[in-house]
Amino acid sequence: AAARGVKERFGRVDILINNAGRGHHALFKDHDVADIEDLMRVNYFGVVYWIKAVLPALRERGEGWIVNLSSVAGKLGQPDESAYAATKFAVAGLSESLSYEFDPLGIHVLCVHPALVRTEMFDDAVLARMPERAKRTFIEVEQFCEGVFAALARGAYEVTIPRYVGIAYVMRALAPGVLRRQ
Repeated sequence: AAARGVKERFGRVDILINNAGRGHHALFKDHDVADIEDLMRVNYFGVVYWIKAVLPALRERGEGWIVNLSSVAGKLGQPDESAYAATKFAVAGLSESLSYEFDPLGIHVLCVHPALVRTEMFDDAVLARMPERAKRTFIEVEQFCEGVFAALARGAYEVTIPRYVGIAYVMRALAPGVLRRQ
């Protein structure tokens, strides 16, 4: 209904930004299955439902953009957030597959992998569990938005923000044991 309302009000859909999501930091052994299912419903199926809702309008136009927010946790598994990482890996896989399917239709899919962006998702309880070195790597929302706009402008299919975090992907591929050191 919301997607129909946008199309009725503005006459078209140019871009969909799938940014709804929630996190939960817990060891898998302690994480309630009902909450894991809820994470998947919000973080993954929310993306699926919105894409399904706007796809007819984008196909009708023969152009448009879909921006899906994943996470660095959607490329690198991390302790204390296995269920969250699984939802974000799902978004990343969906985005990559859809980019192949939708490109011939004129619909560009960008998957964004943010690291730590200073938002209300990181409340006092979450910050208390984080190592001090991680807290020093937060970026501001404005810097994140600039990174997304730059990726859109260059037609990227995926981007990690800040970009230097991408070195961890290379490290995992070339020397997987390095990231596992505590």
